Amino acid sequence: GFIDYRNWSANPDKIVFKENLKGENIYYTPLDVRCFSVHDELYESAIIKTEISPSNIHNLKFGSDLNLKEDTAFLQAMIIGEKSLYFYFNKYGNNQFYIKIDSTFELLTYKKYIKEVDYDNKAFQQKANIIMENRLFTGQLMLYLNDCPDIKPKIENTKYTKESMENLFNYYYHCTQSKVEFQKAREKVKPVFGMVAGPLLSTIVFNGDIRPDLVDAKFQPSINFSAGVSLGLIIPRTNGKWSMHNELALSSYKVNGYHLQYFNANKFTETYTALGYTYLKLINMARFSYPISNFSLFFNAG
Repeated sequence: GFIDYRNWSANPDKIVFKENLKGENIYYTPLDVRCFSVHDELYESAIIKTEISPSNIHNLKFGSDLNLKEDTAFLQAMIIGEKSLYFYFNKYGNNQFYIKIDSTFELLTYKKYIKEVDYDNKAFQQKANIIMENRLFTGQLMLYLNDCPDIKPKIENTKYTKESMENLFNYYYHCTQSKVEFQKAREKVKPVFGMVAGPLLSTIVFNGDIRPDLVDAKFQPSINFSAGVSLGLIIPRTNGKWSMHNELALSSYKVNGYHLQYFNANKFTETYTALGYTYLKLINMARFSYPISNFSLFFNAG
């Protein structure tokens, strides 16, 4: 059948399924199905413990102990095989990783927190708050991946990020020559190239007290043509809606002005002014695109 795929940035808590495109919506939660696959992604249902402490550095709390909450979730499979790795972005904004032992999903323990320390200064002594990390996940991984004899240094240098975790498990499978049954393709920023072109209307107005030949002149608008190239960088996990849009275009204008000034019936001055400019114009913007049928409505800011 068909699943309403949204290229989820956070793991979905339910999915919409149809047996055919004209059928009725059927909603499934992690308690209804064991797993589902859509596009190139695989999700497994799980009852898990998730860390709910703030991870933003501006909201960190004191203490290394985890604040765990039980939850039901669709965990995204990153690597499945003899040793499996799963990813979960919870509703509290925390990236979390899980390993599977038999049929149980175990949270890889990690937490950023604040610790107060004494700061020795020659003039005086004071206290300071520093950011610390609870990295118990390294011990969990050493037990989990212990059939690779030289993996310990790799684990010690592993960061709690998708790329670092994936690199570690790839090293493990290369080390043990085990077979990977499934691996989610690494998502990267997708470039989209294009052309930009169109008419350019330019006008010039002068203000001031000392050049009436410019201030009072009538400048005709300049109609020219501008053309260039564009590069869009589509941000992963946004379903193609958010991107950084950049344009480099060659533009030009040429305006002509005329001013007639009478001093008396027999004395006057005529001033003709021509101004021209050719330049490269670089524009950098954030773009939000919204698909409508076969078209897309977009908004730029930058």
